[in-house]
Amino acid sequence: MSKCDSDSSPTNGTHGVRDPEKPPGPGHHLSSNIENKKGITVSPIFHECNFGHDVSNTINITANIVNGVIEPASPYTCPQVGMNRGGQRATKRSCAPCTDMTTAPQKREKENTDDTIAGYIHRVSRIMTSAKRHRYFTATFQSREGFHRTVIFDVDRYARFQHASTNQTPVELEHITKEHSFNDPSSFKIICNRETILTDTSIDFPVKREKENTDDTIAGYIHRVSRIMTSAKCHRYFTATFQSREGFHRTVIFDVDRYALFQHASTNQTPVELECITKEHSFNDPSSFKIICNRETILTNTSVDFPVKTVDDFSKFTIDKIKTMPSKQPIPSIDAHVSALQPATSQVTKWGGDHEAKECWISDSTSSIQLTLWNKAITAVELQKSYRFSNLTTRQFLGETFLTITPSTKITPIDTLKNIHPMPTEGICNENVLAIEAEVTAVSITQRHICDLCHKNQATFDTKSLKNKCTECKMHQYTCNFNTSTTGVINCKAATGTHKLSLYTTAMNTYLQNNNLQHLVNDTGELENHFLDRRNFTFTVAQNVITHMQAASLSETPKPYTHTPPLHM
Repeated sequence: MSKCDSDSSPTNGTHGVRDPEKPPGPGHHLSSNIENKKGITVSPIFHECNFGHDVSNTINITANIVNGVIEPASPYTCPQVGMNRGGQRATKRSCAPCTDMTTAPQKREKENTDDTIAGYIHRVSRIMTSAKRHRYFTATFQSREGFHRTVIFDVDRYARFQHASTNQTPVELEHITKEHSFNDPSSFKIICNRETILTDTSIDFPVKREKENTDDTIAGYIHRVSRIMTSAKCHRYFTATFQSREGFHRTVIFDVDRYALFQHASTNQTPVELECITKEHSFNDPSSFKIICNRETILTNTSVDFPVKTVDDFSKFTIDKIKTMPSKQPIPSIDAHVSALQPATSQVTKWGGDHEAKECWISDSTSSIQLTLWNKAITAVELQKSYRFSNLTTRQFLGETFLTITPSTKITPIDTLKNIHPMPTEGICNENVLAIEAEVTAVSITQRHICDLCHKNQATFDTKSLKNKCTECKMHQYTCNFNTSTTGVINCKAATGTHKLSLYTTAMNTYLQNNNLQHLVNDTGELENHFLDRRNFTFTVAQNVITHMQAASLSETPKPYTHTPPLHM
């Protein structure tokens, strides 16, 4: 191969252009978009490379002349030395008279990869839409090795897969992708796209039911079906408790279209069979498992040879056992005694809305644990009383486990428990509670309305309308279904000095209810006027948060407010 000579270089006035009818010689450059007799075309723009060659800005098809024979040059390196001045390989902006595109013929992928599998198709699902708006359906493929979950992203083949599944016809799938299966590390998952070819074939092994190969079917009774909820990732689901021969298992169902079927089976205590489920490890009981149901799960009536039981008959949770659990584990039910109650509440922005929280400590005969109460549950418990807490969940902070309520939590009073574990003094917040008699000088009250379904603040809300539509989840519902969050700041003057106090929903609602002022609950302007008109209040305060308040005298007409301006020297 020859180096470009300087006589034909664009820097010497030729601009890389020669007569297209004349065959190229050593070091000659061809013009842009001109095809010569040998069928060679080049690019118009040239630069000079480190070795004096002319380099094109684009990948072009060039040639080198060796003994009168046209040969393709190397695709990315200079044919003279293959290196640039810095000792590194040449980049993609390669020398025009020294480089060429490779023209090796493409091979079919099946010649290089094992992308063909033969067997039977089972359990073709309906056509679904993914979170990224891709339409797909699923099936189970039986090969010689076993059963494999199959995802098909070509819905035009749906009828063909359905026909093969119904008639149990042996088929062959070409151009598939095999992925690792997390459910069974010894198996794999099959991905089919528009390039996949499905053809009839003949095989030397019989068709089998999937249940003969995988343990994904369970029979028993359904208990405690929850309401439909929305996860943090906006997935709609509901939960239940499934009673099998081995015991009780927490069940999560991600197909809300089956909600009525689960409710009916739970109400009538009908024995059912769940097919195509996923079993996951249970942190609550290492000897048990958790059940996951999706759109592929099949629920059918069946008969079992064991009686129905209640969940409480099977297992009892104790606080000592709960403290060993990891985070986000459900607690179906626990009986406990309220041993300590934090006086002050706090306002927390969570789940896209403003929520009020309060800490308490509950105990049983084994131990004590912290429980976080939210919103309406704050007023549902009293100090030194016993309750049955249903549908709690665990959380962890700094390695310590505590409990919190959920939207489906129920708190029921019970008889006072005996043999209560003594409360530890360490970690319990002993707040100083003060009683302040003060005169209100300034007040600011803000109210936000929160959807009870998605727990988000409302951008716009009409308190006088019978119905409102949530601005986040777009659900049209009655106004009474929305929760009201109140936040206030009160500046007051007492004998000990001036104070700036925070006021939250629980203390506000308690004050309005005790004084028959519920008509002011949705009118922040009238609430502010009420505090300024009454002026003299007795506040119970913990950490500058009002826990209780009472006007000095609601029967007396308040005296007009007089203000003495400061003297300016």
